[in-house]
Amino acid sequence: DSVRACLDAGVRRQHIIAMQGPFSAELNIALIRQYGIDCLVTKRTGRAGGFYEKIEAARECGIWVVVVENSKMTEMK
Repeated sequence: DSVRACLDAGVRRQHIIAMQGPFSAELNIALIRQYGIDCLVTKRTGRAGGFYEKIEAARECGIWVVVVENSKMTEMK
């Protein structure tokens, strides 16, 4: 589970936003600004998971993005 992985890596619970998407770029921008996010960590979920909207929002807000690859997906390429 992604939240457990974040906690195990030392990320504090108040620094984790775990919501069921996908969401529009506009909502992602609002979340980034509301919480003062300066780095977005996301899985590469493709169009169905709202990945491109997250990238668009991060670019608009000028923040870093860390993309976690799915090893099963990478192996299939």
